Amino acid sequence: MSNASVIRLVKSIADSQPARISLQTETGEKVHIDCTYKEGVAPHFFLVFPPNKLPGKLNTSQSCLVSIRSDDEVTEPLSLNASIEEIISGRNMELVALDTVDPTSLRDFFRVNISIPITIGFMPETDNESELHWTMTGETLDLSGSGVLGLFDGECRNRHRLTITFDLPSPPI
Repeated sequence: MSNASVIRLVKSIADSQPARISLQTETGEKVHIDCTYKEGVAPHFFLVFPPNKLPGKLNTSQSCLVSIRSDDEVTEPLSLNASIEEIISGRNMELVALDTVDPTSLRDFFRVNISIPITIGFMPETDNESELHWTMTGETLDLSGSGVLGLFDGECRNRHRLTITFDLPSPPI
């Protein structure tokens, strides 16, 4: 998505919409926090957090996923990849939208919106390939009959014989 398209998209988001952000702490833990979207000078925008909800030691060098809901129940949430510009006063965060992910355009099947950790990697089958071992962790956006949509911080090192791992939460009994 071009920078001009990202700017137009961010400008189209109504102020004070409910949002959810997926962040990573410096220790690698993923945290999901409900917050409120606030307008900025696009592609910049702000998120406002409830008191004492924003962890102190965030990895601000990694991009994060922001999901912004609309007022109606029919419209799918808008998912943005964003970078953190600044944390302001422990309750506000300035971000820059990098691009958008449109799950509806990528699926032919009914989707289940679920945000859980996902790991992808190459697990060698022989000792000759052991130096080729790699893994990366990301986060799912949704699951469907055709697969899983996940966001990662980088590209896969290869695309052959990949292992994908995620644990679905158990439903309450």
